[in-house]
Amino acid sequence: MVNKQIWSVVVGCLIKNNNKILLLKRGDDEDSYPGLWELPGGKVEFGESLDQAVKREVREETGLELNSFQLCGYFQYIINKPDLTKYAVQINFVAETKQLKVAVTEHTDFKFVTIDELDNFNISGSVKDQITKVLT
Repeated sequence: MVNKQIWSVVVGCLIKNNNKILLLKRGDDEDSYPGLWELPGGKVEFGESLDQAVKREVREETGLELNSFQLCGYFQYIINKPDLTKYAVQINFVAETKQLKVAVTEHTDFKFVTIDELDNFNISGSVKDQITKVLT
C-alpha cells in the first residue's frame, strides 16, 4: 500500500497580553499530538487569504476578535501516520489583546504564560522558539 502524502498551509497566532502568550491545550484523545499545548490556529481554507484565515481560526478557537496583527515567523512539521504523511508549513502572526476571557471550543484548556513558564508545558520546540523570539 502506498502512503498518501498531503501538504497544507497552516496559520498560528501568538496572542500577547502583558508579556504573556496564549496557549491552548489539545485534548488527550486527539489523534495527533494529544495533550500538546499549542498556539491558536489551523488550516488555511482554499481561496482564503492568510489574514482571513488567522482571524477566522482565532475567533473559532478562542472567541477573540483580532483587529491588528503582524507576521512574525514560520516553521514546518511532518505528521506521520500508518497510511498518511502530512507536511505542513505554519505561518505565524503576533497580536495583542486586553481580553483575558477565552472561550475554548476545540481545546480542553487555555493559559496565558510567560517565557519563564514555558518549560512547565508540553509544547513543541518550534512553538517554544516562536514564543521566545516574540517575548525577548
